[in-house]
Amino acid sequence: MTIKFYNKIKSGLMTEALRLVAIVSVFCLIVNSSSLADDPSWWTTWDVVETNSVVDDYAPAIVGQLKWFATNAYNELEIHVRGGAGTNVEAMVQGFVNSNNFCTVNSGQIKDIAEPIYDRLIEEGVVTNYPWSLATNTPADYAVANIGQMKFVFDFDLSQDSDTDGLVDWVESGTTNYVAPNDTGTNPNDSDSDDDGADDGDEVSARTDPNNDDVAVPTVVLTSPTNGYRQVWLP
Repeated sequence: MTIKFYNKIKSGLMTEALRLVAIVSVFCLIVNSSSLADDPSWWTTWDVVETNSVVDDYAPAIVGQLKWFATNAYNELEIHVRGGAGTNVEAMVQGFVNSNNFCTVNSGQIKDIAEPIYDRLIEEGVVTNYPWSLATNTPADYAVANIGQMKFVFDFDLSQDSDTDGLVDWVESGTTNYVAPNDTGTNPNDSDSDDDGADDGDEVSARTDPNNDDVAVPTVVLTSPTNGYRQVWLP
């Protein structure tokens, strides 16, 4: 895979200054790399990587590549997370300028750019922690980062549906802050958690409980009280 940058504006957000220089095949040494099947789908959906080659994960990462990863992480959050990417991520991406794109980046810079993105992921329960040490201003933060390290930081997937039941894994995990019925706590590796013959996603859509084998939609009957009669409503 080759990290890519295109002169195009995503979702009307990017200003003219954010049109990044095309950097196709800057680092194309063929080395062992993670398989495409194991990579988050948004890397290809948003043209973060090419599908017809592999990238040298040990080559130095550069500023333009980091901007492009962050910009498209923003796009992914906007689509798949309630409330979108949030104001902090949006402000960061809008503040990117078209300069220094070929400069190398260090580990601390990658963490700084990824931190507001992970703040949103943690806030919504997609993940529970940052994928790096919380120690700050360490000697390692000033070390030149490589492409593999940058990919590791941005290796989250908001659209993976392992059991193809219509509910993405992070919603099924039960760790999300989404309110019912989306906070299902179902098994992301079992399309029918309660074994009642209806996929978990179908049950959520039908307002039934994917963890309970009673597939009937609950019926609520409300009757108007007669004139002068006080009706007591019970939950």
